[in-house]
Amino acid sequence: MALKYEVESLDSIEEAHRSLYAEVTEDGATVFRLDVEGAVSRKKHHMSIENGRTLHNDLEASRKQLADLETERDALELKANEGEKKVVDTKTTLEERIANLESALTEKEKAAKALEATGRKAAARDIFKTAASPWARKDALDDIANAAAADGWGHNEEGALVRRGADGGTVFSQDNPGKAQTPEEYIGELVQRKPFYFEDSSGDGARGGTTTAKPGAKVIQNNPRAIGENAAAILSGDVVVAED
Repeated sequence: MALKYEVESLDSIEEAHRSLYAEVTEDGATVFRLDVEGAVSRKKHHMSIENGRTLHNDLEASRKQLADLETERDALELKANEGEKKVVDTKTTLEERIANLESALTEKEKAAKALEATGRKAAARDIFKTAASPWARKDALDDIANAAAADGWGHNEEGALVRRGADGGTVFSQDNPGKAQTPEEYIGELVQRKPFYFEDSSGDGARGGTTTAKPGAKVIQNNPRAIGENAAAILSGDVVVAED
């Protein structure tokens, strides 16, 4: 079962996982938050949301202003055939104002997209850190998030977090054909590919450690989902992965 990022009381958290939570007080309220290194605080998230709302409102106002100016220009074009110099001069001024506003609007739209992209990247990093935190070394959480980004994880046009292969196509689950690979399955893959990101069986957290299977260890299939679901047991030696 996935760990909740934030709870009001540790009573809902299993005893074995309570040490992973830290007491945090923000705006007079005290909660217990999963102690993930590099996670963005709620206050910073709120500030980002407010900045996004302000920028969105500004964009909407600029778009309305642009639409009003274009309507006014179109009305003047109907009178242009009357040959009045005043109409021509006014139209020229309006064209200049429209060009300047369009340029400013383009910059604002770029800023809005950049802010959205930054927020999505931060959210994706937190997802992988949270998924890996029960077994991963704390000093390796940023490395795991970086590995996920390098391996093609990101948000698609619909806003869903998916993994893209070298050909740009979605990477699908080996255990659930037709469904996209999940972050948990990816963590299981990393347990096999990069075991030095995770705590070894001796508990000293030394990089490069290997896990020795215990007598009578359970053997599971070699697929990402099974590995992800049994990551802790694999690292402790209670479970081994069958060789292909």
